Amino acid sequence: MERIIQPYAGPGAGLSPRSAVPTHQPVTAIPAKSASDLVRAVRRRAPLIVVMTVLAGMLGSAYVVRLPAVFRAVAHVQIDPPKFDPIQVIIMTGGAIPSSDREANEKFVPNRLVWLQGRRLASQILNQGELGIGRGYEADPEIEIISNLSIRSLKAGTNVFEVALEGADPERVTKLLKVLLETFSEKVKVESSKELDNAQVEGHRNLKQLQDELQGIESKIKAVSMASPIFGPNGKNILVDDYTALKSLLMTKKIRFDDLRHEERITSMYPALKAAAPPSKYQKRLDYLTERREYYAEQLENTSRLVKNLDNDPSAKYWARLLNRTLDDLEAIQKLDTPQDFPDRSAISLAHGEQEINKLDREVKAQFDRIQATMPEYQSYQSLLRGREQKEQRITAMDERLSHFKMVAETRSSPVEIIQTPSEPGGPVKPNRPMLIGMFTMLGLVLGLGLVCAREYLDHTVTVPEHLTAGLVLPILTVIPRIRRLSRLQRGGHLWTANDPHSLEADAYRNLRASIIGATGPKQRPIVTLLITSAKAGDGKSTTALNLALTCARAGERTLLMDVDLRRPSLAEVFDVTEPNVGLVDVLRGDMPWQQAVVRTDVPNLNFLPTGDPTGVPIEVLGTLELRQLIAAVSQQYQRVILDAPAVLGMADCRMLGRTVDAAVLVVRSGVHELRPLRRAKEMLEQSRVPIAGLVFNGLSEDLDNWSSYGTNALPVRSMMPRPGLDAPSDLEEAVATTAGSTEV
Repeated sequence: MERIIQPYAGPGAGLSPRSAVPTHQPVTAIPAKSASDLVRAVRRRAPLIVVMTVLAGMLGSAYVVRLPAVFRAVAHVQIDPPKFDPIQVIIMTGGAIPSSDREANEKFVPNRLVWLQGRRLASQILNQGELGIGRGYEADPEIEIISNLSIRSLKAGTNVFEVALEGADPERVTKLLKVLLETFSEKVKVESSKELDNAQVEGHRNLKQLQDELQGIESKIKAVSMASPIFGPNGKNILVDDYTALKSLLMTKKIRFDDLRHEERITSMYPALKAAAPPSKYQKRLDYLTERREYYAEQLENTSRLVKNLDNDPSAKYWARLLNRTLDDLEAIQKLDTPQDFPDRSAISLAHGEQEINKLDREVKAQFDRIQATMPEYQSYQSLLRGREQKEQRITAMDERLSHFKMVAETRSSPVEIIQTPSEPGGPVKPNRPMLIGMFTMLGLVLGLGLVCAREYLDHTVTVPEHLTAGLVLPILTVIPRIRRLSRLQRGGHLWTANDPHSLEADAYRNLRASIIGATGPKQRPIVTLLITSAKAGDGKSTTALNLALTCARAGERTLLMDVDLRRPSLAEVFDVTEPNVGLVDVLRGDMPWQQAVVRTDVPNLNFLPTGDPTGVPIEVLGTLELRQLIAAVSQQYQRVILDAPAVLGMADCRMLGRTVDAAVLVVRSGVHELRPLRRAKEMLEQSRVPIAGLVFNGLSEDLDNWSSYGTNALPVRSMMPRPGLDAPSDLEEAVATTAGSTEV
C-alpha cells in the first residue's frame, strides 16, 4: 500500500563556529598569476613543450637539408667623383677653375651604386652571350644578379666597397661578377667623358649667347646716341657740363656784384673818395669787360687746340658765346661813354650786374630743368654702358676658361677602380645547417613555452587550493591528487583506494575523515550525516563519497553510503547490486523498510543504500518528511551516514537534501571551474541554510610535494597475504576507530 509522501520544510542548522568559517566574511578574488604559477604550468605541460620543440626541429631539419648550397664571389672597388690634376689646373688656369658642385659629389657615389644594382646593367652583361643562364632563374635570368648582388662599405667615411655575388655555380658566379664590374667601370668612365663633352658644348653655347647679348647692347647704345644730342662720345651728359659752367659764372657774378655794393657803401660814407674817382663813369666797367674778353679769348684758343671739330664742340660753342656777349657789352658802353655825360659809374655797374645775375639765375634753373627731364634717358644710357662692360668681362673670362678646359680635362682620374678582382670561392657560404636547425629547434622551444605560459595566464580556472581559500573563505578539508590509471585503483568507473591503502589517494581520504572528526554539526554534536556534493557534475563527488565511506569503514565506523542522486546514480555498479531497481525510492514510497533496501557490501562495516528505479519519481521526493525520518533513523543505527548528492548549480535537489543532514562537503576539481560558479554554489547552499563543513580539492596534479610528506612517492606496500575483499584495518586504524566509536553517537 502506497503512502503519501509529505514534504518537509524545516529549517536547516548551521555548523558550530569552531568547525566552519563564518559565511558573512568578504570574498576575495583569485590572486594574479605569478612566476611560480607559470613555472608550475611549464613543469605540468613539459611533454607538450618537448613535442613542439622536437616537431619544430624535425620540420626545420627537413627544410634545411633541402636548401641548395650557395657560393659567394667577393671583390673590392673604389668609387670616387672624377678629379683633375691640381698642378695642371694651377699651371693652365692659375687655379681659376672652380671646384665641382658639393651636392653633385655627394650624390655621385650613391647614384653609381644604384647603377651597379640596376636591371639595365644586368641585362647588358647577359646580352654579351658568354655567361648563359644560371640555375633557378630560367624565367628571368636578370634576377640572378639583382637579387644575389650585395654591396657594403668596408669602412665608414671611405668610398671603398665590397661587392659580393652569390649563386649555385662557383665558376659562373666569379666570371659573372668580374664581367659585371668591368662593364660597370667602363660605363662610368664613358658617362664621365660624356659629361665633360657636354660641359664643353654647354660652355661654347653660353659664350655664343654672351656675344649675342653684347652685340645687342652695342646696337642699343648706338641707337640711343644717335637719337639724343645730349650724350657725348665718352658717355657724359653735355647738359650737365653746361649747367656746371653757368653755375660757376653765376657765382662769379654774385661775388663781383657784392664787391660793387661794398664799394658803393664805402663811397657814400666817404665822399672824398668819390671825388677822386676817374672822370668816366663807365671806365671801371670797361676795364672789367676788357679783362673778361681776354680771358674768354684765351679759353677759346685753348679749346681749339684740344678739339678737332671746333664748330660742333659744345665747350667751344660755350666760350665763343661768352666772348661775343662780352664784345657786345664793350661796344654798348663805349657808345655811352661820351665826354659831355658823366653818369654814376657805380650805379650803372650795380644795375647792370643785377640784371646779369637774374638772367644767369634763370638760365641755370632752365638748364637744371632740362637735366631733370633727360635724367631717365641718361640713366638708361648709363645702364647700357655698364651692361656692355660686364658682358665684355664675362666673355673674356669664359673664353679663357674654354681655351684651357680641354687640356685640363685630360688630367682627370678614373671614377671606378677595381682594388681586388673576384676569385673563385673555395666552398659554400650558406646555408649554415647546424645553426639553422638549432634556430628552428629553439623557435619550437620558445613557441612551446609561449603557448604554455599564455594558456596559463589566460586560464582563470581554479588550479591550486590557495585559490579556493582566498576566493570562497572556506577551509580545505583535504587535497586529493590526480587519479592514477591503474587497474587495482579502478572499480565501477571510480577510484577504489581499498586495493591500495598505502597510496597517496588513500592518505588524502584519511585526511578528509580526520577533518570531519574535528568538526561538529548542529547543537555541537559530532557530524554523523554528511552530504557530498559539487558545483557541477563531473567534479568527483561520487568518488569522494565512495572512498570516504571506505575510509570510515576501514577505521571501524559503522558506515552507510546512500546514493541520493536521482538524476545520475552511479554507485550501484561498484557494489554489484543484485536488485538495482530496489532502493531509496522504494523506501520513500513506503513499499519496503529501509533495512530491507540496504545492501551489505564485501567491505566490513560498510552498507550501501542504492537509489533504485527513479523512473516516474518526482525530484521533490528529496524534500519530503519521509526522507527526513529515514535519515534520522539510519543516523541512530550507523556512526557515519554519507550521502552522494546531485550537483548544486541549476538544480534544487542538493539544497533540499542539505536541510536534512548535519553538514555538507563541496567537492571542487582542479582546473575545471572558475571561481564565479563556485561562489554561486556556495551562495545557493547558504541561502538554503545548508551547513558547509569545508572543501575537497580534487585532482591536484602539481605542487604535490607541498601536500604530502613523501611527495609524489607513495609509501611502500606492506607484504601480506592477499585476502578476499578489503585489507583488514591496521592496529593503528583499529585504535582510531575505537576512540572514534567511544566519542561519536
